[in-house]
This record gives sequence, C-alpha cells and structure tokens, in this order.
Amino acid sequence: MQTLTLHQNQLTAFASWLATQLQEGDLVALDGPLGAGKTTLSKNLALALGIPKEHITSPTFTLVNEYPEARIALLHSDLYRLNSSQEGSSVEADSFVEELLNRQAELNALVLVEWASLSPLLMGYATVAIQIDFPGSNEILSEFSSLSNDNVSLYRTLSISTLRENFPTWTEGNP
Repeated sequence: MQTLTLHQNQLTAFASWLATQLQEGDLVALDGPLGAGKTTLSKNLALALGIPKEHITSPTFTLVNEYPEARIALLHSDLYRLNSSQEGSSVEADSFVEELLNRQAELNALVLVEWASLSPLLMGYATVAIQIDFPGSNEILSEFSSLSNDNVSLYRTLSISTLRENFPTWTEGNP
C-alpha cells in the first residue's frame, strides 16, 4: 500500500493533479469514515475537471449527480444511504451499481463513488481506489492511499514519481 499524507492547503492541488491522471471509463472508489474528506476531495476534483462551483452538489440524497459538461463527463455518486448493514440493502446497492455502470458506458464517463466499499460489485470495477482516513495531526486533512489490487486486471496505479514531485510528504509502505 502507498500512503500520501496531505496538509489541508494541498487538497486542491492533489485534486487538480488527480484530474490529469484520470480518463474516460475510470471508476474511482472513495472510502473512509464520515467527515474524513471524501466529498471535499470529490468537489475539488469536479472543479479541476471544469465544472462550475455553483453546479457542484453532494449526491448523498440523490445518489448520483451527472456532469456531462466536464472535460470528462463525470458521474459523482454516494452510496452512504445504501447502508450494507440493513437487510436487503446489498441487493439494492448492487442494483444501483448496475444502473450506474450502464450510465457510465452510455456517457463514456469517469465515475467517482463515495462509500464505494458498500458495494463489493462496484469495487470489482474500480480502476483507482482511495482510502481517506483521519490523520494524527490537526494540520493534516487526510491520508490518501492508492490501493494496489493485482487480481483486477483493469486496475491502474497512479504514478508514484509524479506524486513525489508534487507532494513532498508522500511516503511508501504501510501507514
């Protein structure tokens, strides 16, 4: 696992860099505890893709927001309300994910999903996974991990050397 520790003033720069690495058809899986920064990262990424700030909203209650006007068409989703601990919600989440993947194919879109681990089906399609955790210091916003999964052939690892150049606090190894 590779861990990147970001200070709050680096979040916008990280999102801008990430936007240059993503492409049509990618599925970004975001996970982490409530309040860790998933939506903040998502909104900064949407801005970096050219979506006007006033158009960007959280999909917590709508489940998915579409931004076809972005540099890459973007589908931003949030599975939080499809809590897998409730009976039958795993089926509901998988059904929703199937619809989301169909819409991704129609638009040839980039998909960004918060709380992605609530759907094992979705995780099988992820090309980039980012785990956001609370840091040990108040000055650090979050820790971002680009997770490697050798069993998924479509998985694409982000460039470590580019990260090191842009974010000097990058560290390798287990946190």
